[in-house]
Amino acid sequence: MANVSTSSPGPADPPKKALRVAGKIPPQVNRYYKKVSKVYKGFAIALLLVFALFFLAVTMFFGDSMTYENMRYLVRDFGAMISSESDGFSAVVYNGSASMKFESFKNGLAAASGDKYLYFDPAGIRMIEEDSGCSEPVLVPADKYLLMYDLGGTGYSVYNQLTRIIRRESEHRILTGDMSDAGDFVLVTRSRETRYVVEVYNAAFQHTMSIYKENYVLGAAISPDGSRVMIASAIPAETDFSCEVAVCRAGQAEAVNTVVYSHTMPLEVYAAEEGFLLLCDTGMFFYDFDGNLQTSVSLAGSALRYADMTDASAAVVGSMNTLGTESRVLVFAPDGEVLLDTVLQDTRVTGVEASQNPEKALVYLETPEGVLQIAPDGTRTPYAAGEADIIGVVPVKRGAIICTKSSAYAAFAE
Repeated sequence: MANVSTSSPGPADPPKKALRVAGKIPPQVNRYYKKVSKVYKGFAIALLLVFALFFLAVTMFFGDSMTYENMRYLVRDFGAMISSESDGFSAVVYNGSASMKFESFKNGLAAASGDKYLYFDPAGIRMIEEDSGCSEPVLVPADKYLLMYDLGGTGYSVYNQLTRIIRRESEHRILTGDMSDAGDFVLVTRSRETRYVVEVYNAAFQHTMSIYKENYVLGAAISPDGSRVMIASAIPAETDFSCEVAVCRAGQAEAVNTVVYSHTMPLEVYAAEEGFLLLCDTGMFFYDFDGNLQTSVSLAGSALRYADMTDASAAVVGSMNTLGTESRVLVFAPDGEVLLDTVLQDTRVTGVEASQNPEKALVYLETPEGVLQIAPDGTRTPYAAGEADIIGVVPVKRGAIICTKSSAYAAFAE
């Protein structure tokens, strides 16, 4: 059945009328804000004129100082604003050599040889590639910057993760060096008068003082805040050497603390977060930043072969026999606590790298077969070398970076 409407028809709707505007609506002008806008406009024009005059004056009177090197110096702290946090390291490829040196910097990888310097960020992006300017480069990474110096030469450079900040020449041959987390650094040089000179530079890369030493300086380290410098020297005796340890404050060449150990040869000094570490042929010594001995561990019973020190731990390897097939491995916390003391049978160790994360791994040992990781519970995890020979192992927070002549990739990341 069809639907039938029962509503009655109503009156028709009136037609709609369009709204018409006779002309444009004049904008409302506030005289007060109009006056203020003119003031700001005039102020902006005046600033532009002042800047133009300033730039012209600087160019005319200080043009010689507007160099490419000074522009690099201006960006020295730009890298600090870039987060370097990363869950891992991406594999990278490069043209290297068997003599290439590797270090971890800003969670990335720094590499140097006699002809180039490279830096890869954690994502594997090549941020820097340039001439190293060194015949035998040594890399010293720190929290803000990385120091590279030419061992036995006179050149040195400072980098962040974006660019080289400075490249300079020392007056004498460089024997060793160190950099603090704050950016201060030291260089140990040998003068023409056969004296050893410890040159100290502040975080602005300005030379602040020279410490002259008559004896053989074999190690120097600067505290993380740049306020203390420890110098280890070998003093010739009748049949052997004695070790002199001196601590100086920044700006004061006179030592505030000095101690001498007989029949001891100093080998290396390191500045950790809690104090100085001194490696000698007879043992490991742990000091506070004023040079007060906290504890020591004897290395008697084995011939010291390899050692490495980081902010998180220190590791040494000593040979127990003449063939080198039996090795004693010791790992220390920065306060001197022994974390590992074990002997490896039938394993020839060719290098050692201290861990950056002792809670996950204590030490990485280089062997002819590859790399051996030792965990806190004593578990030993081998990593076999592939077709390419391993020429470097760089511990990071998660595992280590395995380096060959042409590539680098993460391992032990689980």
